[in-house]
Amino acid sequence: MRRIDELKAGVAIIILNKEKQILLQKRADVELWGIPSGHIEIGETVSEAAIREVKEETNLDISIKKLIV
Repeated sequence: MRRIDELKAGVAIIILNKEKQILLQKRADVELWGIPSGHIEIGETVSEAAIREVKEETNLDISIKKLIV
C-alpha cells in the first residue's frame, strides 16, 4: 500500500442533463468511469474548484446549483 504524505481537500461534481442522466468521464490514468473531480487549490473556494475542474476535464462551462458538504 502506498504511503500518504499529504492530504488535500477535493471536489466531485455531479452533472445532470434534462433527462436526469449523470455525466461520466473515462479516466485516462486508471481507465475507469467516474464523475469529474479534483483537488481544491490554495485560495480557491469549493465552487471555484468545481467549476475549474469541470472546465479542465470536460471543457464545459457550468454553474453550481447546489453544494453538498
